[in-house]
Amino acid sequence: MVDQELADHVLRTFAAVPLPESVLVVGEGSDTLADDLSSLGFQSVHRRGLATVASDVQEPQMFGWVVVVLRNADPVVVEHLLANVRVRLRTGGWVIIGLEETVGSGAIESLRNPSEEVSGFAVAEDMAAYPGGHHVILRLVADGDAAV
Repeated sequence: MVDQELADHVLRTFAAVPLPESVLVVGEGSDTLADDLSSLGFQSVHRRGLATVASDVQEPQMFGWVVVVLRNADPVVVEHLLANVRVRLRTGGWVIIGLEETVGSGAIESLRNPSEEVSGFAVAEDMAAYPGGHHVILRLVADGDAAV
């Protein structure tokens, strides 16, 4: 299950997003969050695992938003996630990543400073901590563009 504080933050963020918009929600226990977004009018697709984000979603479906909930992650998992998400996210699209409290500092640092392989993401809202974990909002920018 997604931490309630993260779910509340995501839903507040989406309250300002104009419809129609497509959202990919990834992570175990995030199906309720996907249902909540659908009930708000968003075209929501839910996937439990990270491994098949790039290949599991119907071609040529691209998303304006991706919401990911990570329970256990290290820097390699984060880099893999960003690489997979990048092929499904429109340029200018947004990624909200929720990290549960158990996620190590290496994974958090990977989000602040992605490697060259997954460059193109800019931090739109810096890492914020709350009692259950952390979250960050990234934006996929075109080469040469600045963040938000």
